[in-house]
Amino acid sequence: MVEWYELVAVVVSFLIGMIGANSYYKKFKNTLKEVKDVVDSLGEVFETLDNALKDDNISADEVRMIYAKIKKLYEELNDLLS
Repeated sequence: MVEWYELVAVVVSFLIGMIGANSYYKKFKNTLKEVKDVVDSLGEVFETLDNALKDDNISADEVRMIYAKIKKLYEELNDLLS
């Protein structure tokens, strides 16, 4: 027969495990969101480059826009890796 304190120990252990797993899940989910943001930024850089190269004439505004997006991507990668 199972004593009441054995049952309480199992339930408390289970609850502690669930709380710990939930916090790790949230950290993992946030990390995946950050990776998705970096990949989206990379897509924006490629799209901007593609649009700039379509007409074979890159203006100064297009260069500034490309530079700004690459700088943003670099900062996001730096934040993600630190």
